[in-house]
Amino acid sequence: MRFLKKLVGAIFWLLILALLIAPIGLIHMIAQEEMAEYAPPDPPQIVDVSLGKPVEAETRDIAQNIMVTGTFVSGSYAYMELDYKKPGEIRWLKTVGEEIQEGELLGYYMDDPIYSGLTGIIEEINVYSADPYLRVSLFSPIILECNLDKSDIRTLEKAPDSLITEYDEPVHLAYIAQRKNPDGSALVRLSIDSDYYRYGEVVEDLLIYTGVVYEDVVVLPESCVYSKTENGEEQFYVRRVTADGIFMEEMRVSVLFENATYLCVSGVKDGQFFDSGYKAVAEENRP
Repeated sequence: MRFLKKLVGAIFWLLILALLIAPIGLIHMIAQEEMAEYAPPDPPQIVDVSLGKPVEAETRDIAQNIMVTGTFVSGSYAYMELDYKKPGEIRWLKTVGEEIQEGELLGYYMDDPIYSGLTGIIEEINVYSADPYLRVSLFSPIILECNLDKSDIRTLEKAPDSLITEYDEPVHLAYIAQRKNPDGSALVRLSIDSDYYRYGEVVEDLLIYTGVVYEDVVVLPESCVYSKTENGEEQFYVRRVTADGIFMEEMRVSVLFENATYLCVSGVKDGQFFDSGYKAVAEENRP
C-alpha cells in the first residue's frame, strides 16, 4: 500500500513537472519557426553554363570543300559587224547594257531594218572605227564569278582536275585575278559543267568539293571553335562543357584542316561536349 502511494506521488509530480516544462518547449519551438521564417535565404550558386547547345565531338570521314557565293556572268563574247557606209547614221532601238536576241530588230540604217545575229547583252557599240561593230556578251557559256580568300583559292589550286559541286557537276578553275580586293580576297571565275544555271543568276553557299577525303578524324562544327590573337598570332580555343551545358574548361587546340562545315582539331576526344554559342561572343568585338 505504501509503495502504491509513493508511485502515485511520483506520477503526480512528474505530471506537474511536464506541465511546467511544456510551455517552455512550445515557446522555444515557436521561436525557432519564426527565426527560420525571417532568416536570409542562402546565396544563389553561380554556375558558368554553355551559351549554345552542347555539341559532341565525333569521329567521322569528312570531305574537303569550300563554300562559294557569286553571280553567273558571260563566259564569252562575239562581234556583229556593221557593214554600212555611214554607220554613224544608224538609228538604234537598243543601247549598251540591254539584252538582244537573234532576229530582233536593233534599229534602222536609212529605211533598212537591222536585225540581230546574236543573243546576249550589248557591251559596246562602235560605229566610228574603220571596222564598226557591236560587241555582245553571250549567254552561253556562262561562268560563276565570286570573291574568295587566299586559303580557299589555294584549296582549289591544289585539286584543279577533281573539283565538283555538291550536285556532282564538274568545276574548272577558269580565272584568278592578280589584283586583290581591300579585304584580301581576289576575284575568281569558275566554269561549271551544267545546264541548270542561267546568266545573271546569283547562287549562295554553293559547296565545291576537291575530291580529298579525311578518314576517321575527330571533328567539331566550326561554331565550336573560336580564335584569339596572342602575341600577334591567331590561336584557337574551345570551351568544354558537360552534356547538360555546365562549363568545365577552356582548351587551346590546333586546327589541322577544315571544310565548310567541320573542323578537325587536335586536343579533343570523341564523346566530349563543347559550347556551340560562345564563338559569337568571343569574336564579336575582334578588330
